[in-house]
Amino acid sequence: MPNALVKSYAKETGKSVEHVEQWWEEAKEQALKKFKKSDPRYWAYVNGIVEKRGKLVHGKKKKRKNEDIMSLSFKQFLAEEYGDEQEEAGSSGDSGT
Repeated sequence: MPNALVKSYAKETGKSVEHVEQWWEEAKEQALKKFKKSDPRYWAYVNGIVEKRGKLVHGKKKKRKNEDIMSLSFKQFLAEEYGDEQEEAGSSGDSGT
């Protein structure tokens, strides 16, 4: 059974839960080479490996660089930054009044 962190990383990266679980298992093996399981740094290291593989920063998808943002239209930028909720709000304001 996947834990909530694995599920949230899967959702954030767009990968399947099984795929992220595989990253997690591989990270646990790598962490055992450096730390004992009882070491407080063990789970932080495991989590750090998974975040790095998923291009996550503390559980959030990494932000785009300025040059990547500059190539977007304003509408594309808003859609990427705010998702569907912004598009819905924008479409209700364009009713032609």
